[in-house]
Amino acid sequence: MQPDVVFVAGIDPGELLDRLGSVPATARPRSREQAQLSAGAPWAAHRPMVRAGSCGDGWLYATQEGGDAQFGRLEVLGRLSSGTRVVRLTKQGPEVRVSVVEDGTERTEAGHRVESPREDYVTTGATSWRRTWPTG
Repeated sequence: MQPDVVFVAGIDPGELLDRLGSVPATARPRSREQAQLSAGAPWAAHRPMVRAGSCGDGWLYATQEGGDAQFGRLEVLGRLSSGTRVVRLTKQGPEVRVSVVEDGTERTEAGHRVESPREDYVTTGATSWRRTWPTG
């Protein structure tokens, strides 16, 4: 499953994790595979697994690897965008929805949908094949 992604401008990595409500004792480097395993743990029902990193000049990103979707919740987007800008990508069927939130307010004029040529599964007759994609 393709996770939702948020990009946050102009804050440091520690602040991003704080705004996401991370537990400091559990923060450590993890690959996506490790995060997916952790997301299946019993505690993950109460605290979703989130991975974060940096990209570009002054931007950070976060992905959620399991549990109920958190990046669409207004209180989460409000915390993330406080004093800055958040760009959120959400896969919806064959489309990716792009949302922009600045200082707690969604800028609906900046949001749009993008056709996504990627499909996780291809079905031919009675056989389903899982596609794999390079990650780096």
